[in-house]
Amino acid sequence: MLICAQELQKFDLLLYPDYCPIHIRIKQIFQQNHLSFPTIYEADYNESTASLVSCSELVTILPKSLALNKLENPTMQLAAKELMVPDLRRTAVFSNGKIPLNFIVNKLR
Repeated sequence: MLICAQELQKFDLLLYPDYCPIHIRIKQIFQQNHLSFPTIYEADYNESTASLVSCSELVTILPKSLALNKLENPTMQLAAKELMVPDLRRTAVFSNGKIPLNFIVNKLR
């Protein structure tokens, strides 16, 4: 399953700074689809990013390899779904578990 850019647009995103390949590709996708960017906050460290998402309504997109590690941490209330972004390594979208990921997991081109 994939995430729809239109659905992702409804959420505030927490991403690595704009030098990150994921951040760059997400912005390209919005530009290619002539969509305005969602609100994007930046954090430069994955522990901070996961912690902030765990205790907020922010959503983030990180490498899928982090998903298993973060989801196994009992102190963090995280949910994740795999995200297939064309021309990018395997990634996952993370939320605090209160945001229905099945709702936003649809398709991101």
